Amino acid sequence: MNDRERRKAFNQERKAVVTEFEELSAATLLMINRILNEAREQIKFLLRISPTDYNLWLLGELESQIKVILNQVSSQSAAAAQSALSNAWSLGELLTDRPLQAAGLTIAGVAPAIDTRQLAALQHVTTRKIDGVTRIMADKIDTQLGMVMMGVQPADMAITVITNILDEGDRSRALGILRTEISRANSIASDLRKRSAATVLPGMQKQWRRSARKDPRETHTYADGQVQDLDKPFIIGGIEMMHPHDPKAPIGEVINCGCMSLPYMKSWQMSAPGKRAVT
Repeated sequence: MNDRERRKAFNQERKAVVTEFEELSAATLLMINRILNEAREQIKFLLRISPTDYNLWLLGELESQIKVILNQVSSQSAAAAQSALSNAWSLGELLTDRPLQAAGLTIAGVAPAIDTRQLAALQHVTTRKIDGVTRIMADKIDTQLGMVMMGVQPADMAITVITNILDEGDRSRALGILRTEISRANSIASDLRKRSAATVLPGMQKQWRRSARKDPRETHTYADGQVQDLDKPFIIGGIEMMHPHDPKAPIGEVINCGCMSLPYMKSWQMSAPGKRAVT
């Protein structure tokens, strides 16, 4: 295999792993949406079959039943998130291994294994964040039921407001948390694996590639194609970041970011930086 063939095989396999990660992320968000949609319909059903003359006993019953539904949302979402984070972490490792293997350079069993303790920490933190969003939903719903009981708000209006609670801001927040943390797991694992590979493969570097999402941050797009040594930070709009979703980066540079740090070899040059999404 000559250098040209090696470069082509490397880039093709790199793109394939990126595509697998994007599919994983999209499938997880669809699953969370489905879980929330099912909860919304269950709660709407409970509200529709309840009499209009809400009393203290009925309010307590509704609160208890809705709490059960939202607890299910929390546990199901947490399970989906933990699985997605684990798979995203694995793909972060494979983002280095598979392109190198396609180019005829196998590091599996040669380069040191990476430490997975950060994955466990990410899974724990993400579960707590999802639980926090669910508790906020429950508090808002309790408030609406209480207003109906006190006669401050008609029951029909409460049903509309409660449905919106499950459809709007808190749903977006839950999806944003998952999108961000899945990408963070992938980025951290990718960074650790590139560093591990560099111990047996001199010349390994990293390359910032912008997101394929609509309207990425201007500074992230401008950085597209930037190459750095593994121990040097990317410079993103004047901010130093070791990789996308760097835990030390300002939160505004991290939330919903879809950029990736790809393995890069000095002898393999990228064409048309900034013109295409992650490839």
